[in-house]
Amino acid sequence: MNDPKWLRAPTLFAALAEAGKSVAIVTAKDKLRKQLANGLDCEGGKHVSFSTEFVEKCTLAENGIENALAYMGMEKPGMYSMELSLFVLEAGIKLLQERRPDLLYLSLTDWVQHKWSPQEADARRFYQKLDDCVGRLAALGATVALTADHGM
Repeated sequence: MNDPKWLRAPTLFAALAEAGKSVAIVTAKDKLRKQLANGLDCEGGKHVSFSTEFVEKCTLAENGIENALAYMGMEKPGMYSMELSLFVLEAGIKLLQERRPDLLYLSLTDWVQHKWSPQEADARRFYQKLDDCVGRLAALGATVALTADHGM
């Protein structure tokens, strides 16, 4: 599914926002962000929803943040790189530090897992950075839940 028009029910994120909770969603790819943020009113800036894919095009009306690339102070990573997922994690850390959303949802890609076997140096380097980011989220007081979409 690649378009929110196919959704048959409101998202959990929209329901939480309706209940007064603040929500932040950061994804690697924009097609997923659009689905997850369906029904989420980001215009007032209480909620944030952006993708690394279009991080330089963020507007307050659609994403709850203007120019998230400048906000991050990082270069935009390539779509097929480990840095794409690491950017998502760094964005989550920054949003947690500065905005303290009630729910922070971060979605990475599985590019690394398709590119290298778990024991290869680049995969291990990615997992070390992933572990560091998860530790930093936990140190900020987040309850962290990790899941994968398939057995990688």
